[in-house]
Amino acid sequence: MSALPPGLAPATYAIDPSHSQASFAVRHAGISRVSGTVPISSGTITVDATIESSSVVAELNGAKITTGDDGRDARG
Repeated sequence: MSALPPGLAPATYAIDPSHSQASFAVRHAGISRVSGTVPISSGTITVDATIESSSVVAELNGAKITTGDDGRDARG
């Protein structure tokens, strides 16, 4: 089991949607890689006694995926 970093106390923290996003990368046709972001609508980070018992739960807004290609993003 891994100890928590110094100064991090067990607690539950709300994710601030205005400062949060999830990033992803996927292979496209086995040739290239497409990366992007998805806004986080809401969520919590629960810090427990160890890193392994801690968790993150987030709700993503799939209608707002951004990949840097307006044509691809509009097809959502």
